Amino acid sequence: MKKIVIPVAVVIMLIGIGVSAMKTLGIGPFAPEDEAAAQAAAAPPAEPPHFIEMDPILVPLFAGDRVAATVQLLVTLETLTAANETAARAKLPRISDAFLRDLHAYLPQAICNGRPLDVPLVKQRLRTIADRTVGAGIVNDVLVQSMTDASRAPQQAPAN
Repeated sequence: MKKIVIPVAVVIMLIGIGVSAMKTLGIGPFAPEDEAAAQAAAAPPAEPPHFIEMDPILVPLFAGDRVAATVQLLVTLETLTAANETAARAKLPRISDAFLRDLHAYLPQAICNGRPLDVPLVKQRLRTIADRTVGAGIVNDVLVQSMTDASRAPQQAPAN
């Protein structure tokens, strides 16, 4: 009797190992069906993102009582739906004001001692500000098109 039970148990274990391997690897009867791929291909394409170009943001940086530099940013807001675009356009003046206020406080600290501006960090800050201003999920991304630091050398009095 033992001679029959042990081989049957081994065969049952091998079958279990084979079935679990096929299920894990997704082969044989556990392979993904082509219907799912056909449904994904037949689905309508996603709506393309909507872009809102903002006016240039000029941030003057002061040293004492003079303008030491002016930073200019060209920013575009990305939304995923037309409804979000309408909501963001309605609050565009508030977004622009919030960006200017934050950058006016942040940029002098960011470029002190001649350090270059960290564009990904500025982009992240602007995205956070946009989410706070219009609500999370309205603005999908903030694209910084260009950032220009126009430092001015101290002007000397003309010689008479």
